[in-house]
Amino acid sequence: MRLALLLAAFSMAAAQPPAPKAVQKKLIEFGWDEPDPFFMKRHAASMRQRPFDGTIFHINYTREDGKTGNFSWEGWGKKQFREADLEPSIQPLLDADLGSLRHNFPRFNVTPANLDWFDDHSAILENARLAAWFAKRTNCPGISFEVEQYNGQLFNYPKQRDAGVKSWEAYSAQARLRGREVMQAFQKGYPGLTVFLSLGYSYPWKQINRGGTPLRDASYGLLAPFLDGLVEAAEGNTRIVDGHESAYSYLTPEQFTSGYRLMKSEVLPIVADPAKYARLFGFSFGIWMDRNSNRNGWSADDFSKNGHSPENLERIVTKALQTADEYVWLYSERLKWWTDPNGASEKVPAVYEDAVRRARAAAQAPLQAPPPAAASQPYPRISEAEFRARLPFFAHSPGVPLEARAVSRSERGESVREKIVFRGAQGFLVPGFLEMPKQAVRPLPLVLLLHGWSGSKDVWWDDAGIHNGGLMRKALLGAGYAILALDAATHGERASEIDYLGVIPFIDPRAPVRNNYFSFAEITVQTVKDYQRALDYLAQRGDIDMNRIGLVGYSMGGMDSFYLLSVEPRIKAAVACVPPLYSPGYGPASPIDYSWGVRDKALLLLMGRKDTMYDFDRVNASFDQYMRSPSTQIIWYDQGHGLTGVYVPDALQWIQRRLPPPVPK
Repeated sequence: MRLALLLAAFSMAAAQPPAPKAVQKKLIEFGWDEPDPFFMKRHAASMRQRPFDGTIFHINYTREDGKTGNFSWEGWGKKQFREADLEPSIQPLLDADLGSLRHNFPRFNVTPANLDWFDDHSAILENARLAAWFAKRTNCPGISFEVEQYNGQLFNYPKQRDAGVKSWEAYSAQARLRGREVMQAFQKGYPGLTVFLSLGYSYPWKQINRGGTPLRDASYGLLAPFLDGLVEAAEGNTRIVDGHESAYSYLTPEQFTSGYRLMKSEVLPIVADPAKYARLFGFSFGIWMDRNSNRNGWSADDFSKNGHSPENLERIVTKALQTADEYVWLYSERLKWWTDPNGASEKVPAVYEDAVRRARAAAQAPLQAPPPAAASQPYPRISEAEFRARLPFFAHSPGVPLEARAVSRSERGESVREKIVFRGAQGFLVPGFLEMPKQAVRPLPLVLLLHGWSGSKDVWWDDAGIHNGGLMRKALLGAGYAILALDAATHGERASEIDYLGVIPFIDPRAPVRNNYFSFAEITVQTVKDYQRALDYLAQRGDIDMNRIGLVGYSMGGMDSFYLLSVEPRIKAAVACVPPLYSPGYGPASPIDYSWGVRDKALLLLMGRKDTMYDFDRVNASFDQYMRSPSTQIIWYDQGHGLTGVYVPDALQWIQRRLPPPVPK
């Protein structure tokens, strides 16, 4: 009986995700009409009529010359404030009858930013404590920590005072230290506070093209290590919220789903502690109500000329509230909800206020969190018992003679490539290329390269094509790794196994029907066995470190990584590029069924958001339900099934962190 028929006897069973906790969503006002506590007391009656749950406000103080100063804008500098400076603003806020506006956040900016990361930060740290202390004294949930670079280039490494003599690594470490100190100061003033960031990891992550360029070159590159420090020092009930100011540009509801995923999982390559990040961070959105009014003005007569019509504003505020973990903030410049300090602004038109009110009301009923995308059903998978019953079919017949040999050897610049041949478990000869850097210390760590359907081992010597394989291979060789690429069963030089018909055959109408010699499952099982037998051969050579074996698989090769990780303990780390996780048409070779075997393995999934071979939401739901662990990660690119070379740095970094190359002698 054919292997596919034997395996097909196993049934599929869907796993249901646990019921998420209901969360009450809150809408926060933030804009150029930012009030202070005295204004909030005087105008409490009108403020509580607005459709908000809170506002962001600033704290004033009296200068030595008797004029009014703004603590919120002066705290990140050389001037050290005192509790007495802020004390006069406490009682007015406590006296303000704000009704449902209970989620108010005092603002603390990184301004004036007139000192270097290596300068004395004692004044800043005391001011950070005072900001949190004020929030606690006035019964606020926390502080609005505005990290936008208004005055100086605080997070821009090339603009740092000593960038010419201090390395990126030095500044990164110092920024992380300051992040720890600032969080400690916040918590000293207010244990268990909420730190509401205007920008989180998602901002520098987008600046570096999702890992395509280094953080050191981004204008907010130092924000990532600074946030690492905040996360590291957070303790108890402290929470951090990514306000995601980048959502200002969002025009459609769908963008909030992808924005949430960006914050939750795609940024993890630049997060030092992903596990603590997942526990600590909540995700929010900023919506610019009078979008681009600074450039295009504001029309009170024709709302279609504005950045948002009332109808679209209602749609996106509703979606943002449904998607965010708890908070959404509504920003405006020309439009004013509370104040009109210079007479050049517009009151919020009633039709816009009604749109916001309807959106907020729609979100007041307890909603499911995580957001709808996370609540999508994972792909169904078989039971663990059924999974374990399949594993014996991948046994690689160690009793069959390998008959392995190198049939050619060629010098290729800085590397040497051997063509090897050995006997597969079914008796077919298996050809492959083994390439090793000349100068690296032996024994070498090895990375297996698995190609996609209709490809061959040769794709890893082609810089273009869907794999961009040459870029991946050269990156690995340059980092000190040996690589091995085989032809999968029936592919490349192994087309003789199907009479050279090809896996995507031309059907000659005059010839007998002879396609489908092997099912996909049979091709997959045979290829997995072949790679295990290849490792048996390499273990005999002495020039490969069998304790440091990794894998990079693309498409079908990414699917094979699930099977190999499930059955081959010698593989210590794997990168699966764009694998179709759910493939019911392929019989018992659906990778999702083998997710039982990868959760505790070092597996990185690199996926394309535009790839039509899987569903974005269901892949994420499946990853969260079946695979998410401290040893696994998923990264999404704005690509289709062909990721382009953007995936190479992430794949290389994953391998390097888990299988460090040898140090040259």
